[in-house]
Amino acid sequence: MTNRKPATRKPRTAKAETPEQPVAELKPGRVTASRDELIARKRLAGAGRREDPGTAFGSRWTQGERDELQALLDEHGREKAIADFVAAHPHRTTNGAAYQVDKNLTKRS
Repeated sequence: MTNRKPATRKPRTAKAETPEQPVAELKPGRVTASRDELIARKRLAGAGRREDPGTAFGSRWTQGERDELQALLDEHGREKAIADFVAAHPHRTTNGAAYQVDKNLTKRS
């Protein structure tokens, strides 16, 4: 035997009107790329993948890209260098550029 109470049916009544409740204001959040921009970025990354290595997501970085990122790093500092590099190279991600700075470029200096 269980202590469970049997389900009871509530009587059917006309739906009561609920008073209007205020809607919370939207707070401005972090600015992110729109869905279309992300799709375009991935399409650009895949374009010419066979002919031009180094343009796909996750692909190896060329020495020229590393040298360019190093020059920006020396000139502007870490955060600005990463942002400027990603803006100039849409097929590279911010995380990828940060990884290059932290793992590869800081070891050389």
